[in-house]
Amino acid sequence: TSSSHEVHEFKKKDSKGKSLANEERENVEEVVMKKARFEVYKFAQTGLSNVERQKSQFDLALKLGAIPRKNKAINYKVLKEEKQAKKKAEYDMMTQMEKNIKPRAKRKIKDTKSKLHRKRNFGAGILKTYGELRRKK
Repeated sequence: TSSSHEVHEFKKKDSKGKSLANEERENVEEVVMKKARFEVYKFAQTGLSNVERQKSQFDLALKLGAIPRKNKAINYKVLKEEKQAKKKAEYDMMTQMEKNIKPRAKRKIKDTKSKLHRKRNFGAGILKTYGELRRKK
């Protein structure tokens, strides 16, 4: 007896309605892209010198989540001297720059006896015709 049976494959759907098969394909494509990126990075490292290659590998490890190295311990007195020297160098550079910049032209000092100054002080507008009001003592 021949029986005609069809096989149906039921796939779970996530909350967005995509089937898991599509999601798996996207994951595979993402993995392929990551591998391709890594291969390009490796190929770029081949042209570098040993020191640069090691630094590049260290940077890659940091990108992938490695814990960075601790800073080397420096004697506090030495560190303090370095900071002071750096600060002094910056100060010297700033003073040198200030010397190179031309000073602003000195502004003219107002001459209180000038004709224009006397005209303005006497009175303006309507009051000019009446003159000043002087108080009686």
